[in-house]
Parts: sequence; C-alpha cells; structure tokens
Amino acid sequence: MDKVTKMWGNLSLTEREVVEHDFKDTNVIKKAAIVARFFMKRRVNLEVVASTLMSAWKTELSFEVCDLGENKAIFLFKEETDMVRVLSNSLWSFDKYLLAVHKLEKKEQIQNISFDKASFWVQIHDLPARRMTREVGERIGRTLGEVKEVDVPTTDNLLGKYIRVHVRIDITQALGRGRLINFGGSTPVWVAFKYERLPIFCYWCGKLNHDDKDCGMWLRSKGSLQAHDQQYGSWLRASPEKLQCPRESSTTMAMDGDSEEAGLKRKLVVPLGEMDLNMAQGKKVKTNFDEIILKNSWDWQRLLCNLAGSNECHELELPRA
Repeated sequence: MDKVTKMWGNLSLTEREVVEHDFKDTNVIKKAAIVARFFMKRRVNLEVVASTLMSAWKTELSFEVCDLGENKAIFLFKEETDMVRVLSNSLWSFDKYLLAVHKLEKKEQIQNISFDKASFWVQIHDLPARRMTREVGERIGRTLGEVKEVDVPTTDNLLGKYIRVHVRIDITQALGRGRLINFGGSTPVWVAFKYERLPIFCYWCGKLNHDDKDCGMWLRSKGSLQAHDQQYGSWLRASPEKLQCPRESSTTMAMDGDSEEAGLKRKLVVPLGEMDLNMAQGKKVKTNFDEIILKNSWDWQRLLCNLAGSNECHELELPRA
C-alpha cells in the first residue's frame, strides 16, 4: 500500500479519481497521540510493550496502543500531560534498543514520519577546566545537532570532569565520538563524548538504527572483520555509577557547631529526583555526614555515587515515597 501511495503522482488518474473532495467539516480525533518506532529486528509484542511502558512512563491514566506494522505503534493518551511527560523525558528504549517517539500533529500522515531524530544527554569530557562554560557547551553541542539545554550552573563555578548537553541528533548518522577544538594554543584539544542511557548501537558504523549483525559493513565483509576493526564501542556509554552533579543546587555542605564535646556537625543537602524516589525505597547508603536533607530534584544514582564508600560511615535508610 505504501508503494502505491508513493507512486500515485506518476499514475494517470481517471475522471472520478481526479475530483477533489471537501472533508473540512469532518470530526478530528482529539486524543493526544504519540507514534513510536522500535529499532529492533524481531517483531515486538504489543501486550508486553504496553505493560512495560506503562511502568516506565508512569502515566496518570491508561493509554491505548495500536499496531501500525513494521515495529511501529501509535499510543493514544487519555491525559495530554502524560504525553507531554513522555516527550519531555528525553531518550527511551525498549529491550535495550532505541524507541523513537514522535508527537502526532493534527494534519500529519504516519507514513511521512521519518523517525530520524532522538534526544540525548551528551557528556563532553576533557575540556580545559576554565573552559567548562555554558557558551562552550552550547557551541560544541551545536556540532552534534539541535541543542535543547546545557546543564551548567548560573555561576562561574568549575563543574568537574565534564559538561552535560541535551542534544537532538540525527540517528541516521554515526554517533559523534568527539571534536577537535582550538582554544588558541599551539595544538587543538580533543574533547570526547559519552552518551547517557545509550541503547544498543552498531560498533562497526556507529549508527543507532541497527546493531552489529545487521550492519552493511559486516554483511559485505562476509565475516572477515574482527573486533579490533570496530571504530566504535561501549566506551561511548556514560557509566550511570559515575554521574557528577553539575547543577548549581546539586550538593551543598554546611559546617556548623564549634563545641569540642559535640565536634563539628557535617550537613549534606542533596535534592532527590521524584522519578527515582521509588527506586530508593527502603534502601540504605553509607555516609559520614551527621545530617542529610533530601530535596526533590536530583538523581538517586548520583546520591549513591556521592555518598557510598566513605570511611567510618553511619547507615542512612532513605524514606519511602
């Protein structure tokens, strides 16, 4: 059917076919809708998809799923805010493969949706410490795609090991591994990229729309390529256990108390993300701070990263949601 639709411009239309019919007064389905494509070779089971994504998306109300074939599906939401939440929460994957989502507009035809873009949080590593600014992050991010956000504080504080940039990239192209940047020195600086929550991708060509076994380079080689020939690898993935906290309000330590008997009290103020709070239920982490204040906009894995492994620690049981 799709092939016929694409060919219609070359067909000779009959008298009845050439007549334009006016349907402007017909009703429009008003439900908020997302069209999705699963970038995996095997056919997806929509029952499993619905169950898995209901949990992952944490929608307030249920949604309907309709199969479009070719590992595409349309999701109809009863509540528009649920759709907005799904679209705004960046990258999604299913069974470790990329799940591309697209908001269906009123006049849009599904066959015209290309699914060629996806948004990633990209870490920019190995920058000179005093160049870790919003301007540098945004300019480097623009070499990858459309910059949606640069995660730096409003002050000029040094950030740590890297800058995080939220970028919408073309997934039909190879993942960027880094950039050569000239800061005015005798030689340019190579800055390396790492991608947060990076799904399965091809280690031969660096593209996200297929895996190693379906790559044209691999198929043409008839098995002659070796692992050492791969130009991409797992090193492009950002380790979730080593995320820093670049935001201005991410971590604050206040020292108070001057009694020799009581000693200095150490207080750690850390925001804790709403979406990750359920993961933290009943879990314990070790800390050598006397008091911990949990706020509501931080990442659970980052909390573990900052608190785990200290000496002479007290155990803290996190509150349940």
